[in-house]
Amino acid sequence: MIKVVRKVFENFDVFKNYKLYRKLQVVANYPYKKGYIDYNVNLGDRTIRVRYFNKNNEIKTKKTIIFIHGGGWVAGSIESYTNALSNLSEKLEMSIIAIDYRLAPEYKFPAGFNDCLDIVKIIAKEIGHKNIILMGDSAGGNLCAAVSQKLRDDF
Repeated sequence: MIKVVRKVFENFDVFKNYKLYRKLQVVANYPYKKGYIDYNVNLGDRTIRVRYFNKNNEIKTKKTIIFIHGGGWVAGSIESYTNALSNLSEKLEMSIIAIDYRLAPEYKFPAGFNDCLDIVKIIAKEIGHKNIILMGDSAGGNLCAAVSQKLRDDF
């Protein structure tokens, strides 16, 4: 079975087949735990989905992690990280909010950055900037750094 899968994906070009790759990521990372609630945040000209992880409202800390997923700005989604973030929220006893920012190539730069920036601003206004921890991997780590730099003088 592994040999068959390797053969199929041996010459798989993510940039040419990004829509298929996105669908495969959702199937491969199907959430086995519920432990989250999805919200749609209306930003006027667009709506961004965020996923809130908080096991039965049993969080014991005021700090909240805002997670920005990776995927080269083209792939990845909050579905790709649901199981890991659910477990992390439970183990750390912290709330986590994951941002499902808009992806390229459908949305050109700075669409994804603006989505993350606007969501972080809303959360910071709601719970206070000192209660936020930005976290991301790969492209998400880059977006965390860029959002932090953009907001450093605002707080």
